[in-house]
Amino acid sequence: MKELIKDYCKQLRWGNSIVQNYADIKADTHEEFLAKLLEIEVKGRELNRKNRCLRQAGFDVIKTFNGYSFDHIEIPASIPLDDLKTAVLLKNRENLILYGPVGTGNYQRFLVMERN
Repeated sequence: MKELIKDYCKQLRWGNSIVQNYADIKADTHEEFLAKLLEIEVKGRELNRKNRCLRQAGFDVIKTFNGYSFDHIEIPASIPLDDLKTAVLLKNRENLILYGPVGTGNYQRFLVMERN
């Protein structure tokens, strides 16, 4: 039966979300079941549309230090790692010099930092 439903959804171009969600819906009447099923599909499509628009907008990707390894970076002992992570250097108007070979993504390599 599930394969038949999947085939009908494919023919109607409804996607697989209906096949994935219909078994979890609890309803007293056929109309209530259908309304809940269609509600799930509408919300899913709206979410997909928003995500697609956000990707197409090309906004900057928010990056964090979670899981980032500082092993390959030389940081002077006078600069605590927490100061770097919390951008204290910027708040105190101190210089931060990043350099490295061209095309290596110098924003990822903090090789030399100076304080004024």
